[in-house]
Amino acid sequence: MFAVKAGDVWQPDASATFEALYPLKTESGDRITKVDEQNDRSVVLRIALYGRVFVLPGDLEAAGESAALGELSRQGEGPRAVDVLKAGHHGSKTSTTAPWLSWWMPSEVVVSAGKNNLYGHPHAEVVERILRSGAALERTDVQGEIAYRIRPDGRLERRAKRP
Repeated sequence: MFAVKAGDVWQPDASATFEALYPLKTESGDRITKVDEQNDRSVVLRIALYGRVFVLPGDLEAAGESAALGELSRQGEGPRAVDVLKAGHHGSKTSTTAPWLSWWMPSEVVVSAGKNNLYGHPHAEVVERILRSGAALERTDVQGEIAYRIRPDGRLERRAKRP
């Protein structure tokens, strides 16, 4: 097993690119670093397929979002609109901050959280932030499984178990 780090890119074919945006490379090189709190070391993955873009931030919370945005800025990358952003850390209160939403300008945000989960995810403040951003909100705790298909012509289709 190898550590994923910012700058790693996989292109399985001409229409698909997977790019790690975070975390940064560490002193351990390609070895996975053991840390007590791993949420803010989550891999942030940008996926482009047939011209559509998804960003998956794992369990990233506010501090990790800020660090990732700082690194993207240092690399000369600016805010860019994405089609789908997965909410970080199941929509916990400390994730999916206003600066994070402003950077990605998502058309849709998906919160992956279990129905009636013990943590109360997604947090009401996060739901409000997402809606204020103008993004459509999709929630697995309400809609069940949510699946996307991107057609070769770039058409994006979404299906939810419960509409």
